[in-house]
Amino acid sequence: MVQAAVDTYGTIDILVNNAGICVLEDFDAPDYAVRDRHIDINIKGVWNVTHAVLPHMIEKKDGRIVVMSSVTGYMVADPGEAAYAMTKAALIGFTRAMAREVADHNIRVNAICPGYVRTPLVEGMAKQSDPENPERAIQAIADAVPLKRLAHPEEVGELAAFLASDESSYITGTQIVIDGAARCRRPRPWDSNIQEKERSRGPVLFYPVNDLSLNTSGSVAACKVVNVGAGYQVEVARDGVLESGSCHCKLQSCLHILAVHEAAD
Repeated sequence: MVQAAVDTYGTIDILVNNAGICVLEDFDAPDYAVRDRHIDINIKGVWNVTHAVLPHMIEKKDGRIVVMSSVTGYMVADPGEAAYAMTKAALIGFTRAMAREVADHNIRVNAICPGYVRTPLVEGMAKQSDPENPERAIQAIADAVPLKRLAHPEEVGELAAFLASDESSYITGTQIVIDGAARCRRPRPWDSNIQEKERSRGPVLFYPVNDLSLNTSGSVAACKVVNVGAGYQVEVARDGVLESGSCHCKLQSCLHILAVHEAAD
């Protein structure tokens, strides 16, 4: 493939390592097929193509390499994403090491860390999470992003074009996040993300599931998912027991059904 590009165009100026997969699977799966597939495509694929292209860039003392990583692994992660998170986080280390190694040859290497982008990969993840209604999962993800939408593929492409252009001539060895500020969404006990509602059995608190580390008093409570997506919320009952919940995520290790509630007087 690389030689065909050189034979056709005479040289290679830019490499964008964009190929990747994400398959959700519990960590305790009986075999390593999904893990190995992630490693083969997400890590070895980037390594092998870069290794094939690099001599042509070194020969002419110029080149730009863009690595498609992710916020997953580097900044966030969800249940079932161990293989994906591991491989995407590894690309950050690869980017930094390569940037240092080839800087003397005037070759720049940077990584892009997208959040959720409306691509076939994300649509496939949505089908895994909510087979009956994938659009519900996608909309819930969008609702949890401060900009209230997923990224368009073209927006990520424009960032890659910038990193491959002369306008970014002094940028190398770094990673740029493009996620609509989703990483900045951090619910707190005193903000509007926790709503206290008076019920006949006393107040019921709504805790976003990504804030389960809240130091709340009380016992584990029965709960059910009332909004599926990156901003899952659970309805807390006063029964003091843990139920299986009704999360649309099919992962056995799913944490979306957990919640705590303040102890009743």
